Amino acid sequence: MPQNNSNQGPLSEALLKAKQERFITLCYNVFQLNKDGKELLFLLKESLIDKTPVADPTKSESHAYFREGQNNIIRSLYANIELAETLAKQN
Repeated sequence: MPQNNSNQGPLSEALLKAKQERFITLCYNVFQLNKDGKELLFLLKESLIDKTPVADPTKSESHAYFREGQNNIIRSLYANIELAETLAKQN
């Protein structure tokens, strides 16, 4: 796995774009093309986004921020899958 050397400073625009494209591709390959990955993402969405409320009156306010962060990661994975499909249609 490639390492990011923090001593190098900010990433160049080209390197940043390449890393973003690679992330999009990995999301698609792992969570769309792979049967187990697709099932895992569906189960995460079903158990966290579809059924569990973000805010819980029995928990602290910070718990809602934490839960929304979990949901945001799942939504981000779905968005990257859609982006990969859109980019594939354009090429």
